[in-house]
This record gives sequence, C-alpha cells and structure tokens, in this order.
Amino acid sequence: MNYYQRHFMQHLRSGNWVKVSALPDSPSTKVKVVKFGWAERKGRGPEACYRITESGLEALRAPIPRKSKSSLDSDHFALIGLGDLLDCSAR
Repeated sequence: MNYYQRHFMQHLRSGNWVKVSALPDSPSTKVKVVKFGWAERKGRGPEACYRITESGLEALRAPIPRKSKSSLDSDHFALIGLGDLLDCSAR
C-alpha cells in the first residue's frame, strides 16, 4: 500500500459508507483500492460511496515497509559536508 492509498483508506476507517465528495480526489487511487479488494463502491458519479473491507482494515494494520539501510548507503546519494554548503565563496 502506498502513501496515497493509505491516505485514502484512512478516510474509510470508520467502516461506514463515505460519499465520494468527502474523499481525496484521486481517480486512480479509488480504482486501485477497489481492484485490490480494500474498499467497495456503490453508486456512480457524485453519488458514489466507498466503504472499507476487512482486507482493507488488515492492509491498514500492516506495518509500513521501510527502506533498508543499504539502499540509503548506495551510490545514488551524494554526501555533502556542512562546510561545503556554508563556504560558497571558495568555488
């Protein structure tokens, strides 16, 4: 579950039907959470409502994956010393 999906699902956490107008405006996220079975939808257009499913509650309870330390230490990140940031006139 990514950040946008988690944010959307937090609005459904009560278990009640929630009108689409009260939810974040993210069409692709709405489609995905229904496709994954985390939420169900009834109605169409501005009358649509969403409700969290049991598997959606389980997905929200799951721990948020963290990046491993090794991925943070990779060559993709350049380390700059504080002195380099403060001393711009030396260049």
